[in-house]
Amino acid sequence: MLLRLENMNVSIGDKIIISDFSFDLDFGAIHAWIGPSGAGKTIASLGLGGLISELGGEQNFDSYVFTTAKGEVLDLKSADFNTWQAFRKENLAFIFQDPLASLSPSKNIEDHLLDVLELIDFSGDRNQRIETLLSEVRLEDIERIRKSYPFQLSGGQLQRCIIAMAFAKEPLLIIADEPTTALDFEVRSEILELWKSMVESKNVGMIFISHDIRLLKDVCSRVVIVDRGKIMESGQTHEVLNHPDSHFGNAISQASLFFDQKERKQPSGNDTDKTVLLRLEKIYAGYTK
Repeated sequence: MLLRLENMNVSIGDKIIISDFSFDLDFGAIHAWIGPSGAGKTIASLGLGGLISELGGEQNFDSYVFTTAKGEVLDLKSADFNTWQAFRKENLAFIFQDPLASLSPSKNIEDHLLDVLELIDFSGDRNQRIETLLSEVRLEDIERIRKSYPFQLSGGQLQRCIIAMAFAKEPLLIIADEPTTALDFEVRSEILELWKSMVESKNVGMIFISHDIRLLKDVCSRVVIVDRGKIMESGQTHEVLNHPDSHFGNAISQASLFFDQKERKQPSGNDTDKTVLLRLEKIYAGYTK
């Protein structure tokens, strides 16, 4: 088991944000955290990294244990600032919603990867390490990609670069907060397949925060339904979708059926008959170094 969390509670000021939040995560597993906006999913994920104090809040656990790559068991229940900092550096990677917003427009992809390798004090051949990382995320024309700036790449290419940066530090836990929202459906499917493949091959754990019901069935082994700062239901993905126990789980199940039926329907009418709402031509943007 990679981690076990028992009864995490988070408060900011006088407001309780997360209460009695408990779950386990195994090596090589992907869990989905789903729920409405404002349910507390992102705050809970920050709590796993000991980052609540950065928001001016407080967090506590009945128990929080984490197994390192060396097989050592970390007890994070009473971790201090330095312990949390070392834990995040060695074991944890966050992936956020918009890859373009996560990168500096004045640095190329190679510079971003070099920053990560510098952060973790990588002592090997950094040039070869970058080559390997970009190959692992199935990017083509690597020499061009590594010298490209973020605004010169597509959304799918950027997301692959972000994945490469995440795995550069060889984390054991990856928390991805709506990482595919900005991608179109076809690219999204490719990125999800890549995520699943790398999580399994690297034998790490991943928490996937998403609103997209269609992502769950093929990617995530377990679903955790979060609402109002609490876990309302959790279990194997197929069980939660097919036999939900909670009101929100039932809504998720119904939404899944709706999307399945919608995708099976063949498009009707001639798309060329539709009136153009907006057309843009010759848009330019630039960044200064």
